[in-house]
Amino acid sequence: MNLPNKITVVRIVLIPFIVFFYLSTSFIACGKLIAAGLFAVACLTDFLDGYLARKLNLVTTLGKFLDSIADKMLVLGAFALVVADNTILAPYGVIAFVIVIFRELIISALRQMAASKNVVIAADMWGKVKANFQFFAILFFMAFSYFIDNPILGETLYTIFFVICYTLLALTVLSTIISGVHYFVKNKANITAIPITLYMIVLAAYDSCICVLSIYGKIMHCTIIPTIDMPTANKGSTQSVFGRCTLSNCCPVTTGSPISLTARSSASSSLFPLYM
Repeated sequence: MNLPNKITVVRIVLIPFIVFFYLSTSFIACGKLIAAGLFAVACLTDFLDGYLARKLNLVTTLGKFLDSIADKMLVLGAFALVVADNTILAPYGVIAFVIVIFRELIISALRQMAASKNVVIAADMWGKVKANFQFFAILFFMAFSYFIDNPILGETLYTIFFVICYTLLALTVLSTIISGVHYFVKNKANITAIPITLYMIVLAAYDSCICVLSIYGKIMHCTIIPTIDMPTANKGSTQSVFGRCTLSNCCPVTTGSPISLTARSSASSSLFPLYM
């Protein structure tokens, strides 16, 4: 394993430490700031490994694979943290998170389809712009989360930080959408032969994201009503489990009140998704 690949592995190794410190605020007062610092270091390694690989002529297939996986793990993992603790106001954080997941899953599927035809789809300018906006947006929101928990900023600085964070979030979503559309337009010849497969991937990604996010009660401040009734051991009774979730199945709840994950039935409900 060459030096650039080792640096990429370091980025992957940093991810659990970022998660640990971000969630450790109960016993480490500045845990979120430490997590933000580690995230910044991980982002720098993304630039450094690519630069060294090109500079030293050490570009390898393994390096391309590891770099792509490390970027997705870092971005999605850190993004999930700032969405889960409601640092990004609902529903905007969930919407942005789902858009980012959709783009990553769909482009990954597109690359696999192209690879089956011996075509390599390399990252382009829009992909790099998207990645940079994601890195900066997540970094600022992680720091912003600390200042929300510890209101040491004045009103003016807080407002400036707020505007910067949500401007970066908007640019992240916009660049993510543009990047995804650009990949499709640029490589449409590689997907016309198997549109049904692509449709199924998108549908599976949609169902998975909605069901996972429903467990955290993060969709539109609503309680997710499970849609599949399964028989229980008690004759004539049923219990509801999570199946295909739709927004029409949401029930409004009072803003600020706890999000209930209990099912309609009086029987105990399962929190594990069930796909029929």
